Amino acid sequence: MFEKRCVRMENKGYLNYLKFCETEQEFKNIWDPNMFNWYSFSFYLCEYCSKYFKIWWNSNYFNWKYSDFLCQYCSKYINIWWNSEKFNWWNSECLCQYCSKYINIWWNPDMIKWDWCSYYLCEYCSDYFNIWWDPNMFNWYLFSFYLCEYCSKYFKIWWDSEKFNWKYVEFLKKYCQDYKYIWGKDYIKWKLKGA
Repeated sequence: MFEKRCVRMENKGYLNYLKFCETEQEFKNIWDPNMFNWYSFSFYLCEYCSKYFKIWWNSNYFNWKYSDFLCQYCSKYINIWWNSEKFNWWNSECLCQYCSKYINIWWNPDMIKWDWCSYYLCEYCSDYFNIWWDPNMFNWYLFSFYLCEYCSKYFKIWWDSEKFNWKYVEFLKKYCQDYKYIWGKDYIKWKLKGA
């Protein structure tokens, strides 16, 4: 039988014991939250032991700098682990990428990092466009073309000829042809300004 008291919890052998547990009972037999090195190896639990999430999860012990691992490997338990105050919002893009269908749980326009997450919102959360869209926060300069590519069906909601980065006009031509009667006129005006 595995002796928990005989091993340092950051020992690779112990981590492998956790990783290769085949049953819930086997995991319970060797799991000790008080001895586990949460600071260094919280991510390991997410990546290799997500199916035993309900056994090992502890919001107070978990190292939240590994929030991205929670998103990637434990998204289906987000209703259990989600904590807006503890979540590392520098991992905002992971919420978009791995937890899009739970956007009603985690969405916070004041906390998400719009500078780079504008792209992730377009690509991974387009089905929830009406929840997250904010023309004043969206990074138009860098990511206008992603609106064309992933959110064209919401064109009439997001279109703003003053904010759109016209260097991406080719994306309008490719993905938003059905709305050329709208943006086409704006494009001509833009060209006439000598842009």
